[in-house]
Amino acid sequence: CESHHNVTPGTGDGGGFDIDGGCTNCRIEYCYSHDNEGGGFMAFAFSGSGGITNAVIRYCISENDGSVGFQYGGLSVGTENAATDPVDVTFHNNTVYQSIDGRAALSLVLPNEVSAKFYNNIVYAATNQFTYLISAYDDGGTVVGWTLKGNLYYAPVGVQIYWGTTTYTSIAAWRTATSQETDGGNVSVTGNPLVASAGSGGTTNGYNPNMAAYRLSAGSPAFAAGLDLGSKFGISLGGSDFYGRPVTAGSRDIGAYAA
Repeated sequence: CESHHNVTPGTGDGGGFDIDGGCTNCRIEYCYSHDNEGGGFMAFAFSGSGGITNAVIRYCISENDGSVGFQYGGLSVGTENAATDPVDVTFHNNTVYQSIDGRAALSLVLPNEVSAKFYNNIVYAATNQFTYLISAYDDGGTVVGWTLKGNLYYAPVGVQIYWGTTTYTSIAAWRTATSQETDGGNVSVTGNPLVASAGSGGTTNGYNPNMAAYRLSAGSPAFAAGLDLGSKFGISLGGSDFYGRPVTAGSRDIGAYAA
């Protein structure tokens, strides 16, 4: 599916796709979200919903989502009450492009603990006021429940990561301080992912497996550079990428386009 230009009269909602409270074993895949005022792809549990269990968002593309509200991004997660409505979600092999000043690719919507895993995603920030990954105040300023491994980060005009109450301006400093993107050593990738035409996805009038903007060019550092999610975490990769190209067991490609 394609979801775009949704709006909100306030700072909530207006997003592209959402796995909502009360969902179990739900999956969003092969979808394209862009130019939404709310989050592009979200897992969010409202109070009293019972939470979200075993959600997966994979092989999706987000372009310039989350234009209203600091809390939203291309990939977003949150809960109103972590104790009664916990969230368990895995985001893998997505491609996120963000060029709106002050907005994010990855975001925590509300300051509560969640179990959110981000593996083998391309996170592309195109402006110097952008934060790769933001969090509201959580447990007194620390971020609880997030795991990021095997992702590719690219910010051609400067890295900013807002993490709890601290802003980091390099991947290395953030990794050292938080132990994110480590697994016996550094497992993150940095550099230009060589997408064909970042930011020009436009409106495709529905899912279009031929959309050229986020195909990877030959020599992309995203190829075979991530983690083997099957052997490491028992994650099924599914049969194909966003573009309908086969994905084989053991693939370590990063993002929504497979080699």
